[in-house]
Amino acid sequence: MVRLRQRDRAYDHEERAGSGVATSKYAIMNKSGWKTYSGFNWKANHLTKNYLKHTFQVKRIYYHANGTTYYSLYRGGKWFGYINMNALTNTNKKQGNAVKPSTTLYVSLNKVDKDGFHEDRVWRDLDFKVSDYTNLTAMPYTYTVKAIYYHSNGQTYYSLYVKNNWMGYVNAKIAKKTGILGSGSTFWITKFTAGTDGDTSLQLLNANLTSKGKAGRLKYGEKLYAKNGFFSANEIQYIAVYTLDGKTFRGYLQHSF
Repeated sequence: MVRLRQRDRAYDHEERAGSGVATSKYAIMNKSGWKTYSGFNWKANHLTKNYLKHTFQVKRIYYHANGTTYYSLYRGGKWFGYINMNALTNTNKKQGNAVKPSTTLYVSLNKVDKDGFHEDRVWRDLDFKVSDYTNLTAMPYTYTVKAIYYHSNGQTYYSLYVKNNWMGYVNAKIAKKTGILGSGSTFWITKFTAGTDGDTSLQLLNANLTSKGKAGRLKYGEKLYAKNGFFSANEIQYIAVYTLDGKTFRGYLQHSF
């Protein structure tokens, strides 16, 4: 008898929600402190604070007997839950709105082919109709992320720039967060003489590319060792400088490859 009463209550919850109306639209989660539900028995399965600014597909609308309208949400083709429609904002964009990073965000792309070169697919649109490739040298470029998209397909995409030049969209999965220098490449390892071969500045820098002052001033003709090369986000190239034996790090030096 208890089981029958529990089943009857479950049917009652569903009946109060109705059969729903099929739709095909998109909505952006915009309110914290709300929940999504696995059923109309009000068992929560997600907290909205974990998905703010994320875009979802709405496949069904329920006009509940309690006077509230609920959306049936999908993310990446998988059902996500029911939610009060007031927790979201409707949109006609599958990718949702551009979200500006809270702080300056630099990334390098991290796919490397068998020869040690970088070749990554980027998209020219977020309907994924037009793609392109960034064919890089052995040292990857560093990009500034000026916008983030939390797509309804469940993936996150970065809008990449080199200074003010837009490069395209890339899945965040193949991007590595870095500083302004980027991740660099140990492909460039060599001994060099300060003041020659593109190292004419003689001024060593910190990782944020500020001056190390007098203590970081090289002497012309000083013999040194470079263990890493960088294509920074400011489009200037740098090397990581060590003492000639390669043991003591000195700083970063502007360099022309």
